[in-house]
Amino acid sequence: MKSRFGIGINDERIPSGLMGKTTFAKKFEASFRNPVLDTLFRNINTIMLNDRCLNFFYHNRFSLPFQGIKNLVDWFVAKIEQGLILNHKEAMLLFHGINGSNQFRSVMGDHLISILEKYIMDWHLRQKYNVRIPPPKRKTNPPPKTYRGWKKLREEFQPNWDPIPADGQPVKILLTDSLTPLERMRKLVAGKPTDRIGFGPSWDYAVAYLGGSNIWEFCYDGIATGLACVNTWLRCGGSDWLPSSIGVGAYAIPYPDPHSRYYFKWNLPHDANFPQFLEKRLIESYQEIIDNGYNSTLQEITKRTIRDTIVMFRELYYHGKVINRYFGPIKNQFYPYSKGFISAFDLIPMVRGLIDFSRDVKKKKEEIHQIFEFITKPLTDIMVTLSKLMNAETCMIGCSRGSSTFMSPKDFEETHWKSLKYSINEINKAGMTCTLHLDNNWMGNLHYFVEELPKRSCILHLDQLDLVEAHKITSDHFCLMGAISLPLATRGTPTQLEEKLKTYIKEIGKDGLILASGCEIPVDIPIQNFYAYKKAISRYGRF
Repeated sequence: MKSRFGIGINDERIPSGLMGKTTFAKKFEASFRNPVLDTLFRNINTIMLNDRCLNFFYHNRFSLPFQGIKNLVDWFVAKIEQGLILNHKEAMLLFHGINGSNQFRSVMGDHLISILEKYIMDWHLRQKYNVRIPPPKRKTNPPPKTYRGWKKLREEFQPNWDPIPADGQPVKILLTDSLTPLERMRKLVAGKPTDRIGFGPSWDYAVAYLGGSNIWEFCYDGIATGLACVNTWLRCGGSDWLPSSIGVGAYAIPYPDPHSRYYFKWNLPHDANFPQFLEKRLIESYQEIIDNGYNSTLQEITKRTIRDTIVMFRELYYHGKVINRYFGPIKNQFYPYSKGFISAFDLIPMVRGLIDFSRDVKKKKEEIHQIFEFITKPLTDIMVTLSKLMNAETCMIGCSRGSSTFMSPKDFEETHWKSLKYSINEINKAGMTCTLHLDNNWMGNLHYFVEELPKRSCILHLDQLDLVEAHKITSDHFCLMGAISLPLATRGTPTQLEEKLKTYIKEIGKDGLILASGCEIPVDIPIQNFYAYKKAISRYGRF
């Protein structure tokens, strides 16, 4: 696979991140850009961020032309939603509440209109009271080179490895592989015999350092991050999942999600630091959401928020362009970790605030159960519908606050479990496997999943617990994944890490095991420890 610059996947001239400072590297990255698309997004930015334009929007927001545009958008999106959003009334209640759901015909059209109207009002208030928001300070501290020594490691362990097999040849991560990653993962999830243990790191921020980039570019530069994914693939010798991720896609999405800056307070990153969640109480009672919809929890919308959303759409396109350029010929040989994402079960605890929600768990169980019922069904139905449109094989549910870290098993059963089970069952009914991304310690709650969910219906991606102890509860009911602690993955020696992995493989392997860390691969994992995963699989994880 070569670009129009004649650079192939194995060519060391591929620039990325901090490597992309030379004239040649800048030209190479520019070769992925589309001048027409850049001009379009630049003009959208100008219109949405210019004070004169915003002033015009503010003073004409009630005029007949603007009302006509709103009605047209409302009507047009409502037509699109017909047949896509099955429970339209419940979705309207979710976003607009009892008081506002009768004012609109569409769900998402009026959701976006509400966001734009709030943005204009927030801008006007800042102008009126002369409030200025300083831009984020971008520091240029060089990130650690966690990939040092990769050439020697790869040549020792994977000599003559072919990263992108030509002419439809099967992808081999380890030289002894007899199945493609897609075939292997499907068999592991279904509990069928396979050639070896799975290796499925959730790449995310690790791409920034392993690929020679930095945190800022991971969040805001789709081309640099795409090339960092390529570098990561080459340096790490591949895995059973492709590296393809970019940070801005999470933090700038105008949709209810714990990572979205539209609904929660996040500190912006700089080169050496990560986005940081600042939790506080945003509602006084759950009835506020039922009466006025989840959009009543929208936070102040700044120019930076809108700019990042515009950047998100542009950079996701460019990121996909780079990924398809290099990984396109082999993408169909890989099992997706997830194409859909449901995060309803952290939205309510986070919007209420940790301390207040913890008190409510003891004193207001019925109210919590009611609000989960209110938001879970429409969010699940929307995401399942979108996943089916993408022909998704997997759909992820993320949950942290229902774990044993935050509440007792009894409290979990009385507040979270019914709604969580509904989402899992709906994903399964749609013919998809549910990837349960369970952060923190879920040991006390695992028996609910075993007792009440169909066998092999989920991948349990676990975090802060011992996977061997979890396997004593789950047995062969699910495929297990993760649970390598971050300190061991980052500060442990390769020998220590390999011994832990050996234990997991011997105790769990035949019932379905995907080796990974909890949540995601640590950003600062030394590449020597990354190869320790592969060595453990090669030595102990073959069948």
